Amino acid sequence: MLGIGRSLKIKMALIFGSIVVFSLIASGVLTFVHTRKTLMDRISCELASGIKRKGHEVVEFLKDRVTDVELIANSRYPMDIINYVLKVREGVTGSIAIYEGLAHKAHDYLKNPKVRKYFDDIVIIDSESFYIFYTVQRGLEGGFIPVSQYEVLRSAWGAVVEDRPEYRNGAADHKTVYISDITFYQPVGQPCLIIACPITNDLGRRVAVIVGVVGIRHINLVVAGEAGQGKASETYLVGRDGLVRSSTVFLSINDVGQKKIESEALQRALKGEEGVVTCVNHRNQKVVTAFAPLKLPDRAGTNFDWIILSEVEYDRAFGPVRRLAFYYSFLGIGIALLAVVVSFFVARSMVRPIRVLRDAVGAMAKGDLSYALPDSKRGDEVGELIRDFRKMQEVLKANTGGLVEGVQRLATAVNELSATAAELATGAAETASSVQEVGTTAEEMRQVARHSLEKSRNVGAIAEDAVREAVRGREAAEEALKGLGSIRREIEFLASSVIKLGEQSRNIGIIIDTVKDLADQVNILSVNAAIEAARAGEQGKGFSVVAQEMRNLAEQSREAADRIKEILTKVQDSTSEAVMAVERGNKAVSRGVELGEEMGSTIKSLAAVVQEAADSALQISASSQQQLTGVEQVVEAMRAIQEAVHQNTEAARQLEASVHDLAELSESLKKLAESFKF
Repeated sequence: MLGIGRSLKIKMALIFGSIVVFSLIASGVLTFVHTRKTLMDRISCELASGIKRKGHEVVEFLKDRVTDVELIANSRYPMDIINYVLKVREGVTGSIAIYEGLAHKAHDYLKNPKVRKYFDDIVIIDSESFYIFYTVQRGLEGGFIPVSQYEVLRSAWGAVVEDRPEYRNGAADHKTVYISDITFYQPVGQPCLIIACPITNDLGRRVAVIVGVVGIRHINLVVAGEAGQGKASETYLVGRDGLVRSSTVFLSINDVGQKKIESEALQRALKGEEGVVTCVNHRNQKVVTAFAPLKLPDRAGTNFDWIILSEVEYDRAFGPVRRLAFYYSFLGIGIALLAVVVSFFVARSMVRPIRVLRDAVGAMAKGDLSYALPDSKRGDEVGELIRDFRKMQEVLKANTGGLVEGVQRLATAVNELSATAAELATGAAETASSVQEVGTTAEEMRQVARHSLEKSRNVGAIAEDAVREAVRGREAAEEALKGLGSIRREIEFLASSVIKLGEQSRNIGIIIDTVKDLADQVNILSVNAAIEAARAGEQGKGFSVVAQEMRNLAEQSREAADRIKEILTKVQDSTSEAVMAVERGNKAVSRGVELGEEMGSTIKSLAAVVQEAADSALQISASSQQQLTGVEQVVEAMRAIQEAVHQNTEAARQLEASVHDLAELSESLKKLAESFKF
């Protein structure tokens, strides 16, 4: 089974053989069925036509025998015999020789084989005394005995007299012919058919009856034919009582009138049917039987009827069909074996190139592309398959070579990409560290900016105090102008105010120095932030903008501090002059009014300067607020940059892992490509 399952050659041979066998079986069955039906139809047709012909021959035979009897009855020979017998009975001797000569001529005529060809005996009976005048069997010497003493005619003649009363009482119907059914006739030792016809004299009076005895052998010849009946078939007659009326090979003469037939064919014939049927005959054998009633009363004028049956043994009838089936079986087996052998060689011729192709495919499956597949000159699909496979092998070899070269290039590129990914991962880690440091610096800048904002706000408060003091000094100067009496007090107050102003101016100078230091630090931080932004590349562009803004704010803060410092310098100078003026006022009260006016002018100028210083302090406070906002933005940007750098670092690590996997895949592809042979 394993060999069959793995061998395409055996499979194809078995398939082709099976197709041939199935075709033979199918054709044989169809042929057998058709032949059997045809043979059955032919047998049925032959049997039906045969019994129809035989039935017609039997009827014609009876009619001819009736005609023969009538011809004899109408001839002069029966009367010559009757006259001779009567003369002898009457004892006439004078002219007896003449009657005797005529009687002997009549006897010679009646016993002539041509006349009595179909009659085993011819009998002449007196119609009045019922004495027998003459029989062919006994001759002229055996005549004039009563029928009652002639046992052989007793039953037949009794039937004639019983069925034909005119034969007994001399009725007018003198020419009526009577045919009796088959009965046993002892002189010939067999059943016979009796035909009776009246004999009339020259006056037309019935004087006797002539009886023709037809032996059963003549009827058998009509029914069976000249060739007789075979051992497998028989044709015979049956009466309506079911008794046999003719003999065959299987029905002896003794069976005639004695053996009863019971069959389906007879029963259907008794019903007036005719046809062909398969049934069991009198020998309990299966036969094909054709049957038909002869309808003798209508066709031959008898008072009885016969059924004609023609049988053929079923086995003999269909023996040719069985022999044909037997011959077909042996022929089918021979053709099937021949088909299997031919299919084997055909399959081998078809499978051989497929095996070569299988070897090539097996070599390719093992990676050997160098297997040389021989070219095929076949013009069928197998040849096209081999040529297409050769083309596919060449294309595969070329593609595999290109694949090997591509894999090698891929391996080199993957190695370079792996090194680049490692460097990128290292750079990302360093960038993350630098960004973290920048973030720490930005946080410190935010703290310094907050401190600077607080300082600027303090400077603003001091400036506001200075403005208020300047306003009070102006009011004091005005009061000084109103009253010299309070000049000294006011001068002292002014002196103290000027001293306080000088102290506040020194404090403002300290704050301004602090703001300048803060601006320098912010400038340094902005430079560092710009450097880090440049290193961060595309993701540091936003940070670079913020660093630029910080640098601009630092420059503005420094310029504002310089201007405030210049103003404070002027304030300090003015304060020194005010102190000197107070001292001179103390020395020269007389000049108080003039000096008061001058002092008022100076205080007004000082108030303006202080007001300008206050405005500058407010600008510094606003700049510090903006700087704090910018620094916080820088911090947030640094946090975003740190997060992006962290993501870049993770991406670089993933890239490095992917490149590692790609390197392993490249190595696998390289090994796979190296496994092919060219």
